[in-house]
Amino acid sequence: PKEVHPMNLMQTAVAALGALEGENEDFSDQDEKIIRLLGILPSMLCYWHHYVNFGKEIDFDSNQTSIAGYFLEKLKLEAPKEDFIKAMQCSLILYAEHEFNASTFTARICASTKSDIFSAVAAAIGALRGPLHGGANEAAMHLIESFKSVEDAIEGVNKKL
Repeated sequence: PKEVHPMNLMQTAVAALGALEGENEDFSDQDEKIIRLLGILPSMLCYWHHYVNFGKEIDFDSNQTSIAGYFLEKLKLEAPKEDFIKAMQCSLILYAEHEFNASTFTARICASTKSDIFSAVAAAIGALRGPLHGGANEAAMHLIESFKSVEDAIEGVNKKL
């Protein structure tokens, strides 16, 4: 559905993939499964975005050599600028290296019960969706987008302080 939040979409997709593909009980295929998830999620998210917003089915072929480059290409349907790829890579690294945050904690708790990797990732996405974790970034973006100029931003931030 168009009105679904992208994080809920990804969480559901991860859970569905877990139901369809599963994981070996001895976790011997866990690396393979997580690499597959890393490959599928950008494609799925961009496909959904273009389909529900523009009625367009997108092609998954790409010459991009990074997840950041691939995601940006599929999001905009054009080759991304190298600076944008570097910025996206930095953003993804910062998310991954964000130490022991709520979503990491959630994934670890779920995994510590010997649950499968799909359940742990789906649980982590659910935590990241919250307004006090990843949702805070979304709120910041809404604030940034509400300003029409630099002056408007300075005035708006000063009012909030």
